[in-house]
Amino acid sequence: MAMRPRKKREDEERPEEPVAGTETDTADQEDAAELRSRLDDALERWKRAQADFQNLKRRQQGDIDAAVRRTVQPLLEDLLRVADHFEMALSAPTTNDESRALADGVRLIRDQLDRALRQAGVEPLDASGALDPNLHEAVATVPDADAAPGTIVDVLQTGYLWNDVVLRHARVRVAVEPPSGDEAEG
Repeated sequence: MAMRPRKKREDEERPEEPVAGTETDTADQEDAAELRSRLDDALERWKRAQADFQNLKRRQQGDIDAAVRRTVQPLLEDLLRVADHFEMALSAPTTNDESRALADGVRLIRDQLDRALRQAGVEPLDASGALDPNLHEAVATVPDADAAPGTIVDVLQTGYLWNDVVLRHARVRVAVEPPSGDEAEG
């Protein structure tokens, strides 16, 4: 005996749709609200985690920069002292061909050192104009009627910036107002 497929009734084909205002509809709305709330909470936690991660990266980069500075700065300061010694050697008088040849060799070495310092981000400070205590160290004053008080008149030691931070202040002489005739006699 062959079985015939059973014919589906119309009410079996369609799932039941909840009627608005029924318990099922209210439960679905509560579930959706719960899911939205959980999604909002997860999104907020993710945003906080992202912000914490960015802060951590920034803090770590600051720590790395500080460690590099602590390591490299003493080396750069030592190299600046070497550059100072080259300048002193070059300021010595050259009286014969041998001393001039030696001075030329010292000048070449000093220029190489200057290039290496510039490549490392070390630049000489501008030591002209008015004294800036953030950049210059006044080590002496000079009475000068031609210069305004507080103006740099002479650089005793070049100052340097390293990546826009003062590595060494320029040591300078600064103009002061000359004493008046009454003060000079008294």
